[in-house]
Amino acid sequence: MEQNFWRNKLNVFLVKHPLYDRDDLEIEEEIYTPRENLKIRFWFEGNLQVEGSYNELEINFNSSDLLVLIKESNEVRNIYRVLWSKLICFELIIGSEANQKLKDLVRLN
Repeated sequence: MEQNFWRNKLNVFLVKHPLYDRDDLEIEEEIYTPRENLKIRFWFEGNLQVEGSYNELEINFNSSDLLVLIKESNEVRNIYRVLWSKLICFELIIGSEANQKLKDLVRLN
């Protein structure tokens, strides 16, 4: 239930991750990333914060119990598996190059 709640709130700000959105891959997982020029910061109980932007953050909705976030930067890959019930909120951070459509999307949703 918590997974569905958060997924519904996040979906409008996500796109399928380009690395996994290919016909030649035979994976059944749904892996997303924030829209271009948008950064998402997830806040969890205990003050854990995970943030990332387009193509740098993988958001995996495949577990009903765990939110799986993978952040890549400078050849380091951090993998976070956190219970959905520990997610407090997510923060939307708009990049300076964002178009008006994205700004309106963030403001209105």
